[in-house]
Amino acid sequence: MILNPSNLHLRIMMTLSEKTHTDKPWAILGISRRQYDSAKPWKKAKMSKEEFAKLICLVPPEAIKRLRDNADAEVLLEAAFGKGFSAEGE
Repeated sequence: MILNPSNLHLRIMMTLSEKTHTDKPWAILGISRRQYDSAKPWKKAKMSKEEFAKLICLVPPEAIKRLRDNADAEVLLEAAFGKGFSAEGE
């Protein structure tokens, strides 16, 4: 697409809509809005919903992925070996 005044506004609107979707805290965390609202992670963090959303948007995607991978691994280990199993105890 060639940028000229007649289609520049379309490109800006597309960029803003893409950014808006990915800037949603539940999208960044890889969960649905319903899951996010029912889990209320901002309450567990003792923050307001808005403060928590801003914080999530600041965390690099690589860090979110690593935390999610660790949580998934813990769930699998717990399912395989029982609730008391943890790598932290080693």
